[in-house]
Amino acid sequence: MKNRILTSLILLLVMMIAPTLFAAPAMYLIPDSTVVFRDSLFDVFMPVDAGSTNLKAFSVEITFDRNVIRTDSLSVTEGYLLPTSSLPTFFWVGFSPDSSTLYIDGAILGDGFTVSGSGVLASIRFYTIGFGESNLEFTSIRARNGDNEPLTYDPVNGWVKVCQFVGDVNADNRITVSDVVYMINWIFGGGPEPIPDQFVGDVNCDATANISDVVYLIDYIFGGGPAPCGPCY
Repeated sequence: MKNRILTSLILLLVMMIAPTLFAAPAMYLIPDSTVVFRDSLFDVFMPVDAGSTNLKAFSVEITFDRNVIRTDSLSVTEGYLLPTSSLPTFFWVGFSPDSSTLYIDGAILGDGFTVSGSGVLASIRFYTIGFGESNLEFTSIRARNGDNEPLTYDPVNGWVKVCQFVGDVNADNRITVSDVVYMINWIFGGGPEPIPDQFVGDVNCDATANISDVVYLIDYIFGGGPAPCGPCY
């Protein structure tokens, strides 16, 4: 009876730790900032974790919303991991026809040479062109070891939000007297609603956009009053 209980406990322990022991290493997309403003730059790093072993070559596809963020081939650079082999490396960057998918290939040139452990495979500099949110998502990860056998990596995707300034009601990425005029025209003159909606004009954060927000903006721009209560919409 005792042996049966002991055997059951051992089996239970093996079942609990097996997923950890045999889990695939991860490949990440890590933005250096998840909230940025329009007309700015931010970097995304593509590392693998310490479980990565005998990596010889990789090929990945990464999708993003090209109406929110953009990059180009000169803004994608090789990370430090593959060059640690002290051998020449191959690194190539390409894009899908609609520029919404980024392709990155990398390899160590030289028979039998690989790298193991954590490190960055590539760095990607994006520039923001529109307000909104964008996923940074692996749609394909292919990798090989020194024996040309496939390696598996679990994808860990990223996300970024491009903010609009609270008070930037005409969506020109700045807060000026033009926003005051826009608000007055909307409230009293039947002009267009703030972009993307009225709550971007709620600069005093009272859950509505009205004449008190116009007064608040005028005081901020001309009177040295407090800034809009929330920097990001």
